[in-house]
Amino acid sequence: LWGVYGVLALALSLLVLRLSDLAAKWDTFWLDWGLRLMNVGMFLQIFVSIFPLGLYQFTQAVKHDYWYARSQHFHGDSSVQSLKLARALGDSIFAIAMLMVLWFVFVQFCNRQLKRSKMCGGSPGKASSSYYQALQG
Repeated sequence: LWGVYGVLALALSLLVLRLSDLAAKWDTFWLDWGLRLMNVGMFLQIFVSIFPLGLYQFTQAVKHDYWYARSQHFHGDSSVQSLKLARALGDSIFAIAMLMVLWFVFVQFCNRQLKRSKMCGGSPGKASSSYYQALQG
C-alpha cells in the first residue's frame, strides 16, 4: 500500500496496536525514525522524479500536443528514463523506513506475547493453549 491509503492503513494498524494494550510501554525509537524516513522518501520521490517529470511532460504536451506527451517516443526518451530511475532513491528510503516500522510492530507483538505468557504461566506455546482453554470455559 502506497500513498494515502497506505498511510491510513498504517495509522489504523498503529491505533489498534496501541488500543489493544493501553498499559504497554512503547520504545518508539524505530517507529519515530521509520516515520521520519518515510516522509523523506516521499519527499524525494515527488521532488526528484515525479514533479520534474510532470513539468517536462506538460511542456512537451504544450509544445507538441497531448498525443506526444503520452507516446512511446516520449517515455523512451533518455531524460525521461533518467527521471524515472531517479525515483529509486526515494523508493529505497521509503522501503527501508517501512521495514523500520514493521520491526517496531513486530517487537511490540513479541513483547505482548511474552507478557501474555508470563500472565498465564509457562512458555508462550503453553500460554496460548491455556489462554484458549480458559476462553472456552
